[in-house]
Amino acid sequence: TGTITRNEMTVREVCAGGRRWLVTGVGYHRRGGFLPVDGYPASGRDDLNHLLVAAMLCNNAALDFLPTGEGEWKINGDPTEAALLVAAAKAGLEPDTISGYHRLAEEPFDARERQMAVVCTTPGGGRILVVKGAPDRIMERCTFYRRDGKEHPLEEHLRPRVTAAAEHMAARALRVLALAYKPLTPAQDWRAADGLVLAGLVGMQDPPRAEVADAIERCRQAGVAVVMITGDHPRTAAAVAREIGLLDGGRLVTGAELDAMNDQALDAAVDDIRVCARALPRHKLRLVGSLQRQGHVVAMAGDGINDAPAVQQADIGLAMGRCGTDLTKSVADMVIGDDNFATIVCGIEEGRAVYANIRSAVAYLLYTNAGDLVLMLTAAVLGLPLPLVPIQLLWINLSGDSLPALAIMADPPRPGQMRRPPRPKDEKLLAGGLGRRILTRGTLIGLAGFFAYRRGLDRWDLEAARTMALASLGVSQFLHLFDPALGADGPAPPNPYKAAAGVTGLLMILASIYLPGLCRIFQTVPLSWRQWLPVLGGAGAVRLFGRALEPGHPLPSGRKK
Repeated sequence: TGTITRNEMTVREVCAGGRRWLVTGVGYHRRGGFLPVDGYPASGRDDLNHLLVAAMLCNNAALDFLPTGEGEWKINGDPTEAALLVAAAKAGLEPDTISGYHRLAEEPFDARERQMAVVCTTPGGGRILVVKGAPDRIMERCTFYRRDGKEHPLEEHLRPRVTAAAEHMAARALRVLALAYKPLTPAQDWRAADGLVLAGLVGMQDPPRAEVADAIERCRQAGVAVVMITGDHPRTAAAVAREIGLLDGGRLVTGAELDAMNDQALDAAVDDIRVCARALPRHKLRLVGSLQRQGHVVAMAGDGINDAPAVQQADIGLAMGRCGTDLTKSVADMVIGDDNFATIVCGIEEGRAVYANIRSAVAYLLYTNAGDLVLMLTAAVLGLPLPLVPIQLLWINLSGDSLPALAIMADPPRPGQMRRPPRPKDEKLLAGGLGRRILTRGTLIGLAGFFAYRRGLDRWDLEAARTMALASLGVSQFLHLFDPALGADGPAPPNPYKAAAGVTGLLMILASIYLPGLCRIFQTVPLSWRQWLPVLGGAGAVRLFGRALEPGHPLPSGRKK
């Protein structure tokens, strides 16, 4: 979920002592406060502060003030833990509030157990265990709850109320944590301690980025399926997915449901899965593997160490540049600099544009070189002198091939390329009739050049004929450079570099024909307007009839072939 949210986790709601507070303010900023849903006595505030102190103790994050003078913090550590510190600061609890506590031991957060625990000394010289984690896990260990500054038995009829409060938060796209504590006796083993005191619930939210919903819709139009894999509660995951338009018509599963499926059942269901909640690293691996078995190209985005195996297994591994761990970055194929899902979608669009441009550039080069080959072979078969001397052939390749091909690679993305399904993995570069088009157009270009050459031989001399052949190839290449169907991927938007390259190539041909110094080098002669007639007529005919010879394109008369 880190790629679809702002990475500004903020506490929105707190339940402590059976009372609710709404928390104002956004991001890692001091501005904001706690608003009781109803008026509460002072003891209610004491329960709130006790919960927030527990959140400060069971915490490894730190806040550093930014030099803006506006109370904004830079976080060091986990965003969820940083959000708890910000909430405590909004309640007026500064870091020195817990200066009398000293940590003795820690049980780091475990994805399987979904909880974290610390043991601290208290200002009075005792020890206290503080635990935070998923509400269902913490509730299993609690037998008391705190209210009005006192500890009361957590009776069975009260547990559904706590569960309902947690689910109410989760249904509003809040990530819910429960916090509990237990004073320890000197000889008590904290790892086996139960009978905890429930301090309360904290609901926090990392809002989706504004552009994510549009990016997901663009993926849907492009035939790219998006699956969100998260450790959040199913209700939280569902609420976030609906907010960004991800769950429409799709299925939400949990890690436990995946465990209940064998590979065959998962393969049958995986195409419908859009959200996987309460996921562990092994679930991510299974989903990636199942999608690959269905023939899909899978890109996996992740940031944490537990994402690394799935990122490595995916066809395209994506790591987060800002919050990603070094391990995940090392196994990834690409690193997303801004941790933004929309950037991944832009990368898909850019990749399609690059592939389309490669096809167009290759097609253009094969068009022109096939034309040169047809011209030379036709003359050789008929026993005629060479239509082009070597230096003329090199010149036409430089002016009409190299510069335009480089410019084609700068074509902007085509308007409709994100509304087409992905190409098959085994698709050939010249698929989609491109090979046939190259053969047709190349033959026509070569025959047009031969027509001009033969007219020159019949009515003028060999030098004029070769010059006319050179001019015919140059004009034909210029016209084909702007063919909308150049690479079979649809017309490209205007490209000033391509226009400049085409005009430059044409001017180079004209310079070699009309500048006396270049005429001697390239063995050409200036052409009269009469000599240009077969040149322009043949090149124009190639451009006019080229598409008419291809299936599905209109003939010059407007009829369908």
